[in-house]
Amino acid sequence: MALCPKCKVAVSRNESSTQCSTCKNVIHIKCANMNSDSIDYMKSNGIAFDCEDCTKKLKQKRDDCTPVKPTPQTQGIHFNKITIDSDINIIVSTLDDILKKQITTNNTLTTLSNRIRELEKTLKEKESIIQTLEFKINVLEQNERACFIEISASKIDIDLNLCDIENAYRKPLRQNSETPQIVVEFSFKRKRDEFFKKRGKIEYNNSRIFINESLTAYNRKLFWETRKKAKELGYRYIWTSNGRIFCKKDELSKKIQVRNNDDLHFL
Repeated sequence: MALCPKCKVAVSRNESSTQCSTCKNVIHIKCANMNSDSIDYMKSNGIAFDCEDCTKKLKQKRDDCTPVKPTPQTQGIHFNKITIDSDINIIVSTLDDILKKQITTNNTLTTLSNRIRELEKTLKEKESIIQTLEFKINVLEQNERACFIEISASKIDIDLNLCDIENAYRKPLRQNSETPQIVVEFSFKRKRDEFFKKRGKIEYNNSRIFINESLTAYNRKLFWETRKKAKELGYRYIWTSNGRIFCKKDELSKKIQVRNNDDLHFL
């Protein structure tokens, strides 16, 4: 019965063992740090087994410079390592590409954001210019109506000096209105102002007559919105003077001029 050189215990026939191809010693498979499958694989592929002592002696003879012939197991591990390293390199390369694209995208977004801010600033400037021009145009249009008044009422006979009136005409009939307004252009603004100061709600044959300044379309709409807003807030006085719109909460309050819709927020 052979004696295992590793554990110094006799190797029985029933125990799994293998024999060193160099020293011919029989050794337990467990003592050789192997299993039955490994031994079977080596035998089927003609691979010789060398015990630990013989392997060390072989390395010493080669002065540790001659590489040990790789086994199928080490070859498989080496191949797997090469595959893993290759996969890692591919992943790293892909991540680098993604990072570069991300940097490019961020730079593009920054450029676009700056451009948008510039456009928004330019747009605000243009809107301000447009608003200013619209206001100036409205003022010019209103100045052209400085000698105009509008009369809303049924037909009434009033004696007027023809030299005081430059022109007079009826406006188109508006929706929900029974009588079209009459626009009167005076020859002189002084005469127009004198007539306008004596205005008021005049009743003639139970008909109410309203004498108002002739406003531009913009001012007419703004005046209507001002009246609506001011009445909701309890303002008692809303009027126009030379095409300008004013309102006052009561007799003791300071008058407020409304130039545009933004001014309505400060009522």
